[in-house]
Amino acid sequence: MIKKVGFFGCGAMGKGMIKNLLKAGYEIIAYDVSEDAVKQAVESGATAGMDPAVIASNVDAVISSLPSPVIVKELMLGDNGIIANLKSNFILDMSTIDPGTVKEIYSVAKEKGIGFLDCPVSGGPGGADAGTLAIMVGGDERVYEEAKPLLNAMGRNIFYIGESGTAQVVKLCHNMIVAANALALGEAFLTGSKAGLQPRVMAEVISKSVGRSGVLEVFGPKILNGDYENPVFMLKHMYKDMDLFIKFAAAVNMPTFLGGLVHAFYRSAMLQDKGNHDHTVVCKVLEQLSAGNLPSK
Repeated sequence: MIKKVGFFGCGAMGKGMIKNLLKAGYEIIAYDVSEDAVKQAVESGATAGMDPAVIASNVDAVISSLPSPVIVKELMLGDNGIIANLKSNFILDMSTIDPGTVKEIYSVAKEKGIGFLDCPVSGGPGGADAGTLAIMVGGDERVYEEAKPLLNAMGRNIFYIGESGTAQVVKLCHNMIVAANALALGEAFLTGSKAGLQPRVMAEVISKSVGRSGVLEVFGPKILNGDYENPVFMLKHMYKDMDLFIKFAAAVNMPTFLGGLVHAFYRSAMLQDKGNHDHTVVCKVLEQLSAGNLPSK
């Protein structure tokens, strides 16, 4: 029975997951390179952990929510990492990384008798805080069944996709849609503005029409208010996900007609040092190219 969980990555997403795991009765040992992030977790009721190896050897399961494949791989496979020291049942990695890295970690874990599930999520910090995340799961179904109580504590819609890495394929494709949708909204609003229309009126109509979307609902206010400096999802993270999507598509011989264009826009925004802004700040690139103006704060 899982009682004590080591949680690695207590940032914007992790802190909400930790809160809901605590609410479900789990004991959490929290680790993050940011002292402030760990402090927030402790204030929620978690215990601070200082060393990944020590944490791994003293918990029943491990959950990670980290920003890049390099960081996930080092934490899992490093000498002082999780798999070398884990004495527990399984690992749930909630990060968005590439399927290749997932399969590499899965294989090493399986050799040691440890379950490893890739569990990328959708719903943002708000969904993490409310416990309403959509969670995609890849890996052995037996491990998935064992991990269900933990997953249900963090999310509302849990999808078992299939073998290791498949959940990441779904997540990368999903985020390509989100990124493309943000750009489509920006272009539509700019076009309407040039014709003398108010983007807010357009957004209201679209929200009640076939063109409505979760992107409009969650990120539309960012574009409509020019509120890019208080991110829901940072541009640098979406750029990372688009980069992973492009590389994965190439690996399966899929031409990225739209994805390549979207990736270029996000790269342009990164080159303008907008990485810590909300990802919808990519619409500012559209403004520059079209000599148009969206609303600003």
